[in-house]
Amino acid sequence: MMREELNSYFGDGIRMNGVLKFKGALRFDGDFQGEIQTEGTLIVGNLGKVEAMVNAGNLFNMGRIMGDVKAERKISIFDKSYLNGSIDTPVLVAEEGAILQGSCVMPSGTQKTASNGNDEDLSEILGNNYAETIGKNSFPKKKKGGMGFLSILFTLLFLGALGGGGFFVYKSKNEILEHKISRDIYLYFSKENPDRILKMGDTFYREGNYKKAFEYYKSSGKAESKDLAVIMKLATTLENLGKTEESIPYYETYFDMKPESEEVGAILFEYYSSKGDKEGQIRIQEAIVNRAGSGRLSVERLFRLYKSDKSTDKALALFNERLVSTPPSREDLIVIADLQRSMEMMQKAINTYRQVLELDPENMENRLALAYVLHKSGQEQLAAKEFRVVGRMDSGHVENINNSAFGFLSNGDTKKAIEYFNLALSKSANNIRSYLGLATSYSRMGDNEKTEEYCKKILEIDPTNAPAQNRLAWAYAVGGKNLDEAEQLSLASMKYFKDLPGYMDTLSEVYYNKGDFDGAIEWINKALELSPNDRWFKIQLKKFTGAQKRANR
Repeated sequence: MMREELNSYFGDGIRMNGVLKFKGALRFDGDFQGEIQTEGTLIVGNLGKVEAMVNAGNLFNMGRIMGDVKAERKISIFDKSYLNGSIDTPVLVAEEGAILQGSCVMPSGTQKTASNGNDEDLSEILGNNYAETIGKNSFPKKKKGGMGFLSILFTLLFLGALGGGGFFVYKSKNEILEHKISRDIYLYFSKENPDRILKMGDTFYREGNYKKAFEYYKSSGKAESKDLAVIMKLATTLENLGKTEESIPYYETYFDMKPESEEVGAILFEYYSSKGDKEGQIRIQEAIVNRAGSGRLSVERLFRLYKSDKSTDKALALFNERLVSTPPSREDLIVIADLQRSMEMMQKAINTYRQVLELDPENMENRLALAYVLHKSGQEQLAAKEFRVVGRMDSGHVENINNSAFGFLSNGDTKKAIEYFNLALSKSANNIRSYLGLATSYSRMGDNEKTEEYCKKILEIDPTNAPAQNRLAWAYAVGGKNLDEAEQLSLASMKYFKDLPGYMDTLSEVYYNKGDFDGAIEWINKALELSPNDRWFKIQLKKFTGAQKRANR
């Protein structure tokens, strides 16, 4: 065959219109509108855009052609090229990926299709050195193992669409799959190609056949290789099938690999919320908070989850790390103090509540919070001072009634004290301070059964209330019963503060009644070290040492 030299080239940026006639071979990478006539070879480069009627000896298209084309010898279209118009040629060669739309006429007796690489065809026409002339990478090579145009052509022949001027449309790979026979051929050539299997999955997905789509997505094997796009397709396909439970592991896998995905994080959080799965909610929200750029709202949500899950230590740590302002505001300090209190970090809670009161000394609610923490932890005298301040701030407050009742009790009017403690309970049921006042009143009257009754009511409400533990231990000790339990209660009452002389006295009384005089003397001496002038403690020491001497005779 005679070889032509590439004797003309129009590059990117060239714009022409009219009638173009030439001899030999021409490569065009610009924009052209009009008509092209040649007995030679027209090469439309990958940047070329041609809107024209074309009549050539050979036509090679790597760009875009819109218009009717005729080639005396051959038309070749390459991957990613586009041709929209009628075709008249004895030989048509197309790579997979080319888009061809229009009618095709192949004269009877001369019809020929090919799926070989087009660079050999060009070499045959232009000579072995053509690649050096127009660039070695200008022409894409045929993809090996793919489905060539010949396979599509077989489908069209089967349909009776090709030959004698028959009409056919060769669209993109996605569109060709819409036709059943084309799809069957495509499947045949796709068995070992994961990308093509995925294309089939996409086709079924668009059709709403989610069951089939899932099968193809799964069989592609790409989920196992952690392909995020395929994992997401599997998850959404299952969700469309109504199989939310089965979709969650795929969403989880996706989220583990891409925790910055707000969409998947929201899906998982909503799922675990609907299930009431607090652990799942926390795990997802932790991942959201730990990713870069997470906002305050996300942190606050995790903080609330920690609190509702009783993960107070995590809530406090998160608040101090991510939510507290600098310096801490009054509201910040209240949150911190409340968390410390719920974690029974009593000394820290007391210190924080005092900081709150320094910022807002007239806030009665904060003062009450401090008073209750002091009272619960066994610092009853310090608590009484705060309760008296509350009474001065609001004379009608229930704690002011308790203040009056304790005043009667300290003056020896036990009957009046009991009356006022009951009055306080009528206004505030389960008021721990009122119950403790009643227990103390009956203890002074020697009624241990009533003392035990009110102490147990307190411990039902608050099992770690130090004053109730101490008072019940004393009642058991002087009653000579449940002495092992009395010892446990007495030791527990000093959990928060170990330097409470009155509580040491109770423990020494427990050991005395258990016959452990050494223990009794040891603890009453500790109380005397803290309160050396306390007359009662001196009497107790004399009682214990006397009992020890009698036991050693």
